[in-house]
Amino acid sequence: MELHCRINRKIRQIMSKNQITSDLVENMMKARGYGEEVCNNEEKIMKAVLDHHDIELTETWEDGLDYYIYTESTQDGYEVFIATHNPNKISINEDVYYYDSDLSDALCEGIRYSNSYSKIYIGDMEDNFVMEAMQTLYQYIYDITEEEVIEELINEGYEE
Repeated sequence: MELHCRINRKIRQIMSKNQITSDLVENMMKARGYGEEVCNNEEKIMKAVLDHHDIELTETWEDGLDYYIYTESTQDGYEVFIATHNPNKISINEDVYYYDSDLSDALCEGIRYSNSYSKIYIGDMEDNFVMEAMQTLYQYIYDITEEEVIEELINEGYEE
């Protein structure tokens, strides 16, 4: 009976080594810099997103940056939000936002479609839309990386 139990235990160990488990995936995600400790830390989320896209955010205005997000006042004193690639040629239909809640999507697009080594101007880094965009982009990167990890494990002979 004892020999039978040892054989069954050994079979389970061998079989479990070829199974994709959440712990195995999580360990591989951690090795790539996308573990749970990142998900709960805004600074680490921002760093992971910016490193992944090779982007720098700045609050210092410079000519020739890749993207700009800032506020302007209208003639009659209303505040509007600008998100543009060219602050010298603003398109009212495409670059001007009435609500800052739409800026998260604008920043996500600015980052996703930027070239490597891009620099993006943000008028106020403390605005909520910045972290909202970082969390959205991080989740996207996390999901893609998790799919890649699972695909690699399958290619190595692991089963789901």
